[in-house]
Amino acid sequence: MHNRDVITWTTVISGYIKSGWIEEARMLFDRDDAIKDVVTWTAMVNGYLKLNLKLEAEKLFMAMPSKNVIAWNTMIGGYMHVGEIDKGLDLFMKMPERNVVSWNLVITALTEYRRVEEAKILFEKIPQKDVVSWTTMVAGLAKNERIDEARELFERMSERNVVTWNAMITGYAKNMRLDEAFVLFEMMPAKDIASWNTMITGFIQTGELERARKLFVEMPEKNVVSWTALITGCVQLKESESALIIFAEMIRDGNVKPNEATFVNILSACSDLAGLSEGQQVHQIISKSILQHRAFVVSALINMYSKCGELGISQKIFDDTAVNQRDLISWNCMIAAYAHHGCGREAIILFDQMQKSGFKPNDVSYVALLSACVHAGLVEQGLKYFQELLSDGSIQVREDHHTCLVDLCGRAGRLEEAYDFVRKLSPKESSSIWGSLLASCTIHGDLRIGRLVAERLLVERPKNAGSFWLMSNMYASVEDEQIQPVLLKEQPKSKWDDEDVDEDEIKESWEDEDESPTVPASKPVPEKVPKKPVLKSTKEKTVEPAKEEPPLDPVAEKLRQQRLVEEADYRNTKELFGSKSSTNEKNIDNFIPKSESDFLEYAELISQRLRLYEKSYHFISLLKTVMRHSMTSLKAADAKEVASSVTAIANEKLKAEKEANAGKKKTGGKKKQLHVDKPDDDIVVTGYDALDDYDFM
Repeated sequence: MHNRDVITWTTVISGYIKSGWIEEARMLFDRDDAIKDVVTWTAMVNGYLKLNLKLEAEKLFMAMPSKNVIAWNTMIGGYMHVGEIDKGLDLFMKMPERNVVSWNLVITALTEYRRVEEAKILFEKIPQKDVVSWTTMVAGLAKNERIDEARELFERMSERNVVTWNAMITGYAKNMRLDEAFVLFEMMPAKDIASWNTMITGFIQTGELERARKLFVEMPEKNVVSWTALITGCVQLKESESALIIFAEMIRDGNVKPNEATFVNILSACSDLAGLSEGQQVHQIISKSILQHRAFVVSALINMYSKCGELGISQKIFDDTAVNQRDLISWNCMIAAYAHHGCGREAIILFDQMQKSGFKPNDVSYVALLSACVHAGLVEQGLKYFQELLSDGSIQVREDHHTCLVDLCGRAGRLEEAYDFVRKLSPKESSSIWGSLLASCTIHGDLRIGRLVAERLLVERPKNAGSFWLMSNMYASVEDEQIQPVLLKEQPKSKWDDEDVDEDEIKESWEDEDESPTVPASKPVPEKVPKKPVLKSTKEKTVEPAKEEPPLDPVAEKLRQQRLVEEADYRNTKELFGSKSSTNEKNIDNFIPKSESDFLEYAELISQRLRLYEKSYHFISLLKTVMRHSMTSLKAADAKEVASSVTAIANEKLKAEKEANAGKKKTGGKKKQLHVDKPDDDIVVTGYDALDDYDFM
């Protein structure tokens, strides 16, 4: 080109900068024949700032022959971007001329770094505030949890746009004041997709998934953020099946394509459900997209296949990923996959390979590695890596690391060391680690340390059922006569106490309780048969101390109560599910249906098992869950057929209830009273029956 003007030079230099060729751009910029103006200089400064080459940008900015307000704003924005707020403020104060963008840049940076008071002072000094200035200040106050001040400023505004409304709603949502956010949302003169997404995300963060779903359905238009927000909410709130249903709707809709976050969250849902077939279908969709090689997606696939039991596929995905495409997350996921399957040595080898590849382990890396050592029983290696973690100094040691250490010490039987270690931790940090230590005490039968841990757990987690279960197991596992008074409270005295009973008359179990008991007649025993000295001493041990037993301490009393509850639950379960039928009789466990009639009979057996729980508060949830699990692989047409059958049953029930209510009105609504104590009522009173709670008409 022979006729090159300043626009041409600036365009070419800007093109080099956008392509990341900053050195080539500078060579062109420094040519003697280059035609430059303030726009060219500013473009070059901006290129250095985007590449975080602050010193070069400063030198070039200072060398500029003339600077306009855009050049000043560019340099100020560069300082603010790297967190050098004071340098940016100093440059702002030196500006010969400022526009509203200059003010907004500085106010935004100050609020981002929680220097709210300085931002408020500058805001009041703005000579002419536009809607962006007001919105910037409102958003800054809301981000810094000064939501009431933000609302006052919002009310002062003479003009508001949708961004202002969204800033205020976002502030309420992030401060967990969803009711006020929703009132403001309803007042909005016009809503955009961001408004809807903000409210949906806010409801999800507070656990109100149903309200989020309702808003999602009402949305006039949805984007990928809307779909992903709802899917993420379902996964976070442990409704992974709902997440899969929503994802399927998204794919069928066809108007929106999943992004990286969508795939990561839906794969997490498959992992939670151990849904291998669903995960494979998602994998097929990913393989047809441009996101298949993204590090987060690859890591999510490794995690999903590992949790679904397919460690080999996880390994293949990891191996097929190019070395230059692996990031720390991918390495950590593969180490965690080995840990999940108890492959401790493979995890250690991979950990070493990761370090040789130039990746520095982080806290997640060490959690995965220590967990692998715990599951594989590699105690010494695990302790070595924990010491390595402590000596590193640059990695924050978290509660998960401490839990792994306690598990390692527990496996090695070094309970004293583990107890001393946990005792030195802060109460907040150690609360969940005591349970791990108690489990180790149970395994090794160490009642002394176990008792100390139990007392600590009762203080920190008095209502945690898992803690009681661990304590109960610990005491039950220790066959020591010294702990019997701790576990067994003195029972009400029987008339058999202090009498010698023939061993043949003692029941070996309580399974014969339904037989009518026969109380043995008292026989005058003029002279007791002499017993062996050992037996007599045993009897004295079990009877005499019970009379002088001291009151139980709180730990033992709670354990005793928990043990009684567990024993009662066991008896009820045994009575309910105990096999009383012969081996030839068909039941749900030994019957394999083949023909249509067999399946009808099998369905009756299943319904009999389910009806055992029809008086439970959770019976409806049980039915819904069973149906949902059973219909997962059905086609839409088959699912509709099942739904039609359920609808027909519901209609029959409604009709029957209407007829019953009509008859009730005619008879004045009087119920038949059942007097079970009168001889004319032919009723045999036995145990609880499901019909006992029905309304007899």
